Amino acid sequence: MPSQQDWHDKLRDALNDRIERRDVQLAFHVKADPSFPFEELDEEEFADWVEDWIGFTVASTAGPVMPGTSETEWVIGDNAELTVRMLLQKRPDASGSLVVE
Repeated sequence: MPSQQDWHDKLRDALNDRIERRDVQLAFHVKADPSFPFEELDEEEFADWVEDWIGFTVASTAGPVMPGTSETEWVIGDNAELTVRMLLQKRPDASGSLVVE
């Protein structure tokens, strides 16, 4: 069964492969039930949701991303077997691609 680190790595790779943004970076924390399999996650749906959230957050804040609006949570499973907490920050330089930590 996948560990918390396995989930973190899988989600990081899914986001880095699908989201192309240079203006923000994303940090996240994963809490996963050890018996929850990778197959339960729809990577495309997750990445689309994160990309929409980033776009909305950046568009709705004219200046810097403000505390409170820069945090969200994605929960999967009947008993929250997978919880991903995310924190968004604008990057001071717009070089490179999305940084997911």
